[in-house]
Amino acid sequence: MTGTFEDRVRAFEAAVADVRARSHALVRELADEPDGRLQHLLAERLPGLGDAVVPELDEIMAAPGSSPGLRYLAARAALELGDDEHAVRVLCDHVEGSTRWAVAAAGVLGRHRLRAGLTPVRDALRRVDPGDGVAVVGYADALHELGEPVPNDVRARLAPLVEPWVVRVLDREVPGGSREA
Repeated sequence: MTGTFEDRVRAFEAAVADVRARSHALVRELADEPDGRLQHLLAERLPGLGDAVVPELDEIMAAPGSSPGLRYLAARAALELGDDEHAVRVLCDHVEGSTRWAVAAAGVLGRHRLRAGLTPVRDALRRVDPGDGVAVVGYADALHELGEPVPNDVRARLAPLVEPWVVRVLDREVPGGSREA
């Protein structure tokens, strides 16, 4: 190998290291940002950095001091990057815990068709407040995206208590599926 070739390889490796370092710094910016709205905007852009940021996203999801919202955003971004090892658990925890991020987490599980989210989403729909039409529709949509109809017992409980347009969402057929018998 010539010195020029080796120099070019070293320069390329240094550039890769710089990109990774900058990517890690950008994830830290997300974690340190106090404005939740800005956190959302930053998190939406993280997948553009590629999987170089996954280790930092995993750290955020695992850190006991991370806020629930930050854990949700890190899980969503990690999932967009194909890393579902920790992300699915974090999203299911939100749904199971009925956190502020539960409906959004259910939507992410549904969009990615992650069957691990099926039981938490179905259970959330069973316990949802019928007065919260947004949550009813959010959980029903997630269930449909997971390829499952709204269970008949859930529909029977909710239908008399929700707006007619919400009933139409509950009654929607699942592509390739049928209503539960």
